[in-house]
Amino acid sequence: MSLPSFDELFKKFQGKSQQGYLQSLKKYEDEFQIIKQEAESRYSHAQTWGQIHLWSGLIATLSSFISLTLTFSNNIFLTALLSLISAISAAIITFLNPSKRETKLLEIKDLCDLIRLEIISSQQVIADSETSDLSKQVVLENLVGNLKKLTKRLNERI
Repeated sequence: MSLPSFDELFKKFQGKSQQGYLQSLKKYEDEFQIIKQEAESRYSHAQTWGQIHLWSGLIATLSSFISLTLTFSNNIFLTALLSLISAISAAIITFLNPSKRETKLLEIKDLCDLIRLEIISSQQVIADSETSDLSKQVVLENLVGNLKKLTKRLNERI
């Protein structure tokens, strides 16, 4: 995913004043919609990772506790089986780190929500003829910064 830079768009629409800012914003809004689709396909799995973390932790805890209580019994097979289940559950929690994955995916969702709100507020700032060109540039630059941050997060390994 590559975003057109602010400078590229600004040069393209420079001299068109109000219309140039609106066209730049529209271009970034279109780019956001494309990026958002990929982000949604990823952060829709956040709850699944949360459930994996919850159930793995619960299974590890319960099997460890039951294994501990059976340690003093004569049923060696059941004790060993529960210890194995506990170890596997602990390995899932440790190596897959579902909690961290869930957190990262929810951060992507929050960033998408922030950008969506930022686009709405940018539309109001740019549509206002009283707003200075500098303020409009700052608004667009902030939007571009957040779009780049979202793109970077999507390209990170989760």
